[in-house]
Amino acid sequence: MQVGNGGTQGSILGNVLNNAALVFNRSDLTTFGGAITGSGSVKQTGGGTLSLTGVSNYLGGTFLDAGALSIGNASAIGSGTLAMAENTQINFASSFNLPNRITLTGDPYVDVAAGATTELSNVIADGSLPGDLVKLGAGTLVLSGADTYTGATEVSAGVLSVQGSLASKVTVDNGALLMGLGSVGGLNVLAGSTVATGGTVIGTLTVNGNLNVAAGSAYRVNINDVGQGDLLNVHGRASLAGGSVHVASSGTRWSLSHRYVLVTASGGVTGQFTDATADFVFLTPNLSYDASNVYLTLARNDFSFASVGNTQNRRATAVGLESLNHDSDLYQAILPLNASAAQSAFDSLAGASLASTRTAIIEDSRYVGDAIGQHLLEPATSPASGANVWSSTWGHWGGDAGNPNATAQHYNGSGLVVGVDGQLSDLRVGTLVGQHQLDNSAGGGSRASSTATDLGVYADTDLGALHVQGGAAYSWYDTNSHRNIDFAPYAGNADAHYGSGVAQGFIDTGYRFSFGDVALTPFVNVARVLMHQDGYHEHHSDTALDVRGSSSTVNYGTLGLRASYRASAGTELHASLGEQHAWGDIMPVNEQRFASGGDNFQVVGVPVARNTAVGKLGVDFAASPALTLNLNAHEQLGNGSTDHDVRLSAEYRF
Repeated sequence: MQVGNGGTQGSILGNVLNNAALVFNRSDLTTFGGAITGSGSVKQTGGGTLSLTGVSNYLGGTFLDAGALSIGNASAIGSGTLAMAENTQINFASSFNLPNRITLTGDPYVDVAAGATTELSNVIADGSLPGDLVKLGAGTLVLSGADTYTGATEVSAGVLSVQGSLASKVTVDNGALLMGLGSVGGLNVLAGSTVATGGTVIGTLTVNGNLNVAAGSAYRVNINDVGQGDLLNVHGRASLAGGSVHVASSGTRWSLSHRYVLVTASGGVTGQFTDATADFVFLTPNLSYDASNVYLTLARNDFSFASVGNTQNRRATAVGLESLNHDSDLYQAILPLNASAAQSAFDSLAGASLASTRTAIIEDSRYVGDAIGQHLLEPATSPASGANVWSSTWGHWGGDAGNPNATAQHYNGSGLVVGVDGQLSDLRVGTLVGQHQLDNSAGGGSRASSTATDLGVYADTDLGALHVQGGAAYSWYDTNSHRNIDFAPYAGNADAHYGSGVAQGFIDTGYRFSFGDVALTPFVNVARVLMHQDGYHEHHSDTALDVRGSSSTVNYGTLGLRASYRASAGTELHASLGEQHAWGDIMPVNEQRFASGGDNFQVVGVPVARNTAVGKLGVDFAASPALTLNLNAHEQLGNGSTDHDVRLSAEYRF
């Protein structure tokens, strides 16, 4: 049965039972998606392209006498032999293993499209006459069989991966790549081409003939830290007319005494490579030669670890790493890194999230002061001489934007304080106790959890329309940190437990202007927060840090306006808006060293926001002459920092 007669006419639909010969003879593209079964054969005799996309199991073989054949899947051409004539071409656009035996007559072509990997796992043999094989296309062709064809193989484009045995001599053209762990009959590496032997793994490519390397070519080798590396094992002569060796590495501990054999040739080595380059920054590859071998050794160069640090934290961490014993595992793990990998390692090892936790604690401590301030602003519900018991509970969430030194952090927390106060002459004075908790997390899975116990004192007074209030509190923080380290081979977690003490004080002054049920109060608030963090030692990681104890002071000044509206005898609405400025030690700094040794270095985290807008909305409700309930929502925004909280308070006057 024949489809077409050399032109563009002729078609066939459905499945075909073929016990003779099914011939396609068209000059254009012909696509057949049906199944072909039976004992017969399929022939492509036209000058166009035949595309077979169905699943077939015919037994008589496929004869590509002219034109091209596009093979759509592993079963598209049945189970027989594919016989390719001179100047014919097979095309592959997807990835699969074609199990058919193939014979070559003349010089046929194999085209693998970009992104596709096609494996020919059966034997490729000579047909009636020896034929050369030319590999086209940007994709990867894998030859994994025991291929016996005697013609040459040309890698014109893309990748040829030889995983079996290939009797043919291989020539790699400009822009093409040869890789594999098998064997070839000979190898010519032309200018602009690349040989990568094991590809991304370490292995040996055997050349059962001569090796010729041209100037402008590249030999890409992989090595590891136990002395293993890629090898071209030549059973003939190796002629080197230049070319570059490019070294990639895997491993964690390097001995500069290792000598890697890159080329060995039983017929001797003549000439040299032009140079050797490497992915890593801190080691220089050097080549040496003898009569039969090319060797590679690595030497520590003059580039410091800090030379690739493009942020403050990266440079500081690099200095700390370089101060380690040069035989230590951690120092050795940095040596084979390229610039990008070294920067990522410095980020992971710096412990910036630990410094950022200082900011989270400083910002969290204000909720105790806010509880005092809010209580002292609430309207009295009974004569001023009465004693007062009150409580305030809150929940908050927010975060701080990251910067080149430290990733963004997010936090949430909650707390409860209980206070009691009474009148002392013209002053209302009181004290409080409480407890609250804080959870904060940073990029990469690092996190910390803190609980705090709070004590405070406060006082306020009215001088006509002028209201003055102030307070002081101390919080004992108990923190468990969990730092994620994403640097092989040290990937894992470093944990620590430590304490911090935070003292704070504030004074707030406002002048009240009343307009019937409405009051406007311009105010100024000044606060100071002093934090001392104990020194601590991380555990459970070979990259653990010893962090020194340190103290810091942050000051806050807020200028704003409060407004209130008495909606009824027992209900008051209130709001405030202000601008807050922070100064002092707003950038958290940890001085630390690696637990395994070395010098101290300083790492910074995300800072306390310097300028923020603060706003509050709330309602007071007198449930009885003695009991007042208060609900507030608070917002703080600025400099990449956000904080939101909701607070519920209750006070009872005797």
